Amino acid sequence: MSYIIAIIAIVVIGVGFTLFQSGGSSEPTSATTQTTELITPTTTETPVAETASTDYKDGTYATDVTYVTPKRDEYGVNVSLILTRDIVTDVKVTYSKGGEKDPNAARFQAAYKAQVIGKDIDTLNLSRVGGASLTTAAFNNALVNIKADAKS
Repeated sequence: MSYIIAIIAIVVIGVGFTLFQSGGSSEPTSATTQTTELITPTTTETPVAETASTDYKDGTYATDVTYVTPKRDEYGVNVSLILTRDIVTDVKVTYSKGGEKDPNAARFQAAYKAQVIGKDIDTLNLSRVGGASLTTAAFNNALVNIKADAKS
């Protein structure tokens, strides 16, 4: 009986080793070897300034948006940013209507620049920056307005 268990164990180990060697592929293996020829494509590099197109006009854009808290407080947010070749090079968020006292806005204020400056405006869609979901949503709404204003 112990011989049968030993044979089964050897077969299982052999099958496991074979699967491991083939990367888990269920494809049958063959003793023949295929040779793949590597072809390196040749390209002509064009300077970025000539090929890069922009969707937005360079400039400074600002918009005002509001958001409402669960306690029904309405806060104002002004977002001002500078676009250069679709990249946000500077951004400033200011609050009104009591928003400057909102602790969530303060957490957003401490964290948003790192996620915005140097990024393509089309890639920006912030998510709960500094734990502030409503302030982040207001910022994203401001981006929609700014994109519309800056569209070329």
